Amino acid sequence: MGDTLFVKIERLRRLFRCTTLSVRVQRGEGGGFGLGLSEDNEILEFHHATNAQLLHIGDQVRSVNDVPLVRERLGTVLKRFFPDQNEVELAITRAVVEPRCFSGEVFASLRALSTSGATVAEWPSDLWKARPDVVWGAFWTVMLPPATRRASFALHRSLMLTDPLYGHAVLDFSALDADSVSTRWHMLRADGAVDSEAVGEVLLSIRRYSSLVSVSPGANLSLIDGSDEELCEPTAAQHQTDRSLQCATGTTLGPDQDVSHDLVSAMTGINWHVTKRDLHMATSIRSVHESDVADSERRHAQRVGQVGPSVSSLQMTHVEDVEDTPTQA
Repeated sequence: MGDTLFVKIERLRRLFRCTTLSVRVQRGEGGGFGLGLSEDNEILEFHHATNAQLLHIGDQVRSVNDVPLVRERLGTVLKRFFPDQNEVELAITRAVVEPRCFSGEVFASLRALSTSGATVAEWPSDLWKARPDVVWGAFWTVMLPPATRRASFALHRSLMLTDPLYGHAVLDFSALDADSVSTRWHMLRADGAVDSEAVGEVLLSIRRYSSLVSVSPGANLSLIDGSDEELCEPTAAQHQTDRSLQCATGTTLGPDQDVSHDLVSAMTGINWHVTKRDLHMATSIRSVHESDVADSERRHAQRVGQVGPSVSSLQMTHVEDVEDTPTQA
């Protein structure tokens, strides 16, 4: 049994220095809070002055009474959960410098962390032009190493000679619902920054779930006989067409060569992990079969009067070919 982590980057926003605040606001004229908001819940104007001294134009509302605002408007959440409350608490971010998002290419990295915070594994993304107004869409589906206790998302700028860390967010597994996707905004913080300081936000969809290890015949055989041979991982290099065609002609793979997933399926019926030893055995069986076919064709040629070697010499050649077939013990 192993844990699999799915993480998708939905969007970035407010890629500038901000501070986080909690503000209690009250209803005013007409029973409303007097806030004019964008579709992303950024304050654009005030309809009355009840909360104008507490909030500023440009403040980003992130949650109301601990209910996060992900893709819904503040007004919708207030009507659904707090229609009769006269006072609510808003979590906001406020710019501490002139709001100006940087431009240029960025990339993200997902890291598996141990209890001490050490990196157990890391998976980088491709480069992407930073645009807070569009969906990024990059994602990972990775098997977590056994020592993983939490994960970290990091955003890096891609400059001419360096890839400096812009900000990162720790992904707490305890806050995730079992086997369900959690989508919410995470604060990006620079190295050494306090919890109230941020340099941006990232909208992530996260799911952690349990998955079984491979139950293919080849994998089970490797486990039963105590073999410690390396399993062939389904990496992109193993799906090359040229390598698959070469194997299909009967050429025996070397112990360090990659294998084609299509070849594994065609020769062994295994659709996932298979040991290299199993593949050598399958290739040997294929070679023996081809020798049998050649033996039968030559004997048929003798019966019809064509010139060919004797049956005994063919049988001897067949035996020697089998004995010389490379296999792994």
